[in-house]
Amino acid sequence: MPTQKLAEYIGGLSFNVIPHSAKQNCKELILDTLGVALRGSGTKHGKIAADFAKDFADKKEATIIGYGHKSSCLNAAFANSVMAHALDFDDCYDAALIHAGCVIIPAALAMGEVEGISGKDFITAVIGGYDVSCRVAACIFPWGNTPLGQHVTGTANCFGAAAVAGKILRLGRDELVSAFGIAGDSAAGLRQYREGGDMSKSFHAGKAAQNGILAALLAHRGFAGPPRILEGRFGFCRVFSQDHYNLAELTKGLGEEFKLSQSSVKPYPSCRHTHGAIEAALTLQRKYNLEVGGIEKVVLHTYDMAVRMTDTPLPETVLQAILSQQYCIATALVRRRVSVNDFYFLSSERSETERVRELMEKIEVVESSEFTKVGEEKHSYPSELEIVMRDGKILTQRIDYPLGSPERPMPDLELTNKFRDLACSVLSETKLEELMNSIVKLEQVGDVRELAEFLY
Repeated sequence: MPTQKLAEYIGGLSFNVIPHSAKQNCKELILDTLGVALRGSGTKHGKIAADFAKDFADKKEATIIGYGHKSSCLNAAFANSVMAHALDFDDCYDAALIHAGCVIIPAALAMGEVEGISGKDFITAVIGGYDVSCRVAACIFPWGNTPLGQHVTGTANCFGAAAVAGKILRLGRDELVSAFGIAGDSAAGLRQYREGGDMSKSFHAGKAAQNGILAALLAHRGFAGPPRILEGRFGFCRVFSQDHYNLAELTKGLGEEFKLSQSSVKPYPSCRHTHGAIEAALTLQRKYNLEVGGIEKVVLHTYDMAVRMTDTPLPETVLQAILSQQYCIATALVRRRVSVNDFYFLSSERSETERVRELMEKIEVVESSEFTKVGEEKHSYPSELEIVMRDGKILTQRIDYPLGSPERPMPDLELTNKFRDLACSVLSETKLEELMNSIVKLEQVGDVRELAEFLY
């Protein structure tokens, strides 16, 4: 039974059997997630979540990132996960389009503070949590091919958070099975946020972390959940995916393939489907030093899912801009960058903003059947940008694997610079350096509470 096999895997996972490459990937994703969360703490929804956790601090167990006050592990995990997903700048498992780090890492940090675990145990729990979340997501949401309106970052991540908390609590196999059962019963998250309600998207991450921890805590006390929650007749997979799920994805290569190492780090704070177009636009801009006034039209050729999810010619909210090929391409060509400030902390001059809007009207998004086939087969993001200039020149650039993919990982310096740019909005230079050094040497840390001291 897949549910039982996942429980046995989590219970038996140890630091010593994990390959060095996966441990390094883990530390990179922890650094990336904490940087995003620190900057996310300054968003409106990040502040609301932090205030909520502070007001309901019945226990002072775990640190609220960016603020320093403590709350219960449940509320701290909720607030920190909201922050980690607030900017849409967090990592993504491309094969199932799930943002795992924004849930797994805050859940591990909150429970790790409660239990005072070592850096080695923290790394082990995070790697196991990624494996569970990504496998469940791939099972029910293969390359996005499901007609249902669930948000897999909210639904599948409950299981990963339960795995993290259960591992830290040292639950036995049967207790982990119960934790998964309880977590599955609490799974929720709808993509209605696409039509308004921007904050709901990061709320899903917060609830997934909170519900997963709650499930493990209840199981630890003897509360029993349904034992076949994933594969059962009325189980999670069938209910959330109807006939589109594939149970083999839950255990294929289990213990040999670490899904964390197959995750992408984002170089731009926008939907992953827009990254190929952004990179193509920036490449052409650097190569030809384009004057946007000389552009006649822009055509993006891409795969069907990118068209369905990100062909948003007139975005009205921040999230719709994050999900808009038109906004991202125009921003890249006009501002010669795509940064957090271009969405959440906009400070550009009005004339520049007007040029972005004018250029958006010239951008068309077109599906390519070839790119759709390639995307499904390789879990890549094939995009080709075509810019037609007023003088008749046609400039093209194709991107198959955007920067940050496992096939094209971000260089260490760019990862570090991303973290610095995000974290410096909250941390002093001294704390920033101390946090980075602690993560680099995480396996040598005796108690992860030391790490939490550098998060505000």
